[in-house]
Amino acid sequence: MKAGNLLIVGRCEASTEIVAVAHLTFDESTSTMFAAHVAAVGVSESMRGLGGKVADSVLARSCEVIVDRAQEFSAGPILVTANIHVENHPSQRLFERAEFEPISVPLGEYQQ
Repeated sequence: MKAGNLLIVGRCEASTEIVAVAHLTFDESTSTMFAAHVAAVGVSESMRGLGGKVADSVLARSCEVIVDRAQEFSAGPILVTANIHVENHPSQRLFERAEFEPISVPLGEYQQ
């Protein structure tokens, strides 16, 4: 991981087991907006198939962290992106539930 990247870790309330992780990167080269990228979201196999609740929680927390970080930097508009494989339907549904919208035509096997 590069300096400045963040990992958001979701733990099970009943134990200390890590059940979800999100990897966030930030583009600090632009001064016109605050740009963040959700590089990965992962859910442990033991928690998959629960209707997306765990993934929804870690993505929602990730978005909260992004907004908090943007406010720390007194940034203007916030742009949050993710690249999702065209055959990764669970991830597509996750980002749709979080109201992300496609912003480009799929390039190869990934949609941004």
